[in-house]
Amino acid sequence: MTITITLPPTPVSTESSASGVISDLGDDAFTIQTGDGSDLRLHMAADALSALNLSTCDTVDVTYHQDAGILLADTVTQTGTSTAGDCAPSYDVTGVITAVSDSSVTVNSDSGPVTVAVDPSSGLTDGYQVGDLVDVTSPFVGSFYRSPSPDTPAFVDVGSVVRAGQTLCIIEAMKLMNEIEAECAGTVVEVFAQNGKSVEYGQKLFRIKKA
Repeated sequence: MTITITLPPTPVSTESSASGVISDLGDDAFTIQTGDGSDLRLHMAADALSALNLSTCDTVDVTYHQDAGILLADTVTQTGTSTAGDCAPSYDVTGVITAVSDSSVTVNSDSGPVTVAVDPSSGLTDGYQVGDLVDVTSPFVGSFYRSPSPDTPAFVDVGSVVRAGQTLCIIEAMKLMNEIEAECAGTVVEVFAQNGKSVEYGQKLFRIKKA
């Protein structure tokens, strides 16, 4: 007697596609965040993934299929780099604070006013106020000297704590040695001028964070 048993066909996983931003990258798997905010964890051979030379924040188009509950990447095409959310570029802005609130800070930088948004719940602006950073400028044209003589230490350096009226430097003009004093107490955070070089009227010499 012959008994024939017919089994149902094994379902074949169909190929799917997605686009998104790489938010996590491992040796043999990576996660992309799609446009609707969902995360896809995709697996592929370690050597193949390494050859793609991907980085977090890369934008990619992928095709994939499912096998035993695991998503396997078939093709991965890099399409660019995201600059949104956590991938937004960061940069430093230095200058005098002209406006500050829980949600933003406006700084008068060397390239003009710059307003930076701040998460109100972060508390990053706590303790700051308008005018926290003060630029000391040259009152006339002359030669800038950081010390009273070549063999003596500079009056101040970055990190020096100064009091109002303390000498910061000397400007030689018309054969007169003019001491430039701090207008407020605070900490020197930047020195702009070079020792022994000429400076112009209104040129920035120092930046002080007010105490």
